[in-house]
Amino acid sequence: MASDPHPMLAWLAKHRRRLAPLVLFGGVMLVGGPLMKSAPRATSIRLRLPEPGRVRAVTLSVLDAGEPIRGVHLAYAAGAPDRISEEFELKPGHYEVRVDVTRTDGVGESEATAIRALDVPAEGTVVLDLTRGDA
Repeated sequence: MASDPHPMLAWLAKHRRRLAPLVLFGGVMLVGGPLMKSAPRATSIRLRLPEPGRVRAVTLSVLDAGEPIRGVHLAYAAGAPDRISEEFELKPGHYEVRVDVTRTDGVGESEATAIRALDVPAEGTVVLDLTRGDA
């Protein structure tokens, strides 16, 4: 005598066409979730500069394990704005931001460098305040 299938199996067999999209969605979320976490995302960096009127050039570099992976060089003939904003596409991870600032004192030029840690993803805009010292 053959036994009847379990009631749950019978219900699943009866509704399999309705359940297929849900199973597909669950599979996509299971596989796609971790992939989305490793996708590059826009990261905004804003620099606050001391004495921007004396700044002639700014080089902003994003470093991964000490190697530059993204960057921009900005030159200013009549001085820089007090805030500079740039956006980079970066994968989640730990980086360093290197900022090289060239200033003039009317006689010659001097260069200063600041290095700051950057963890991506970062919420909102990352502000690097260089008015307090090293660059």
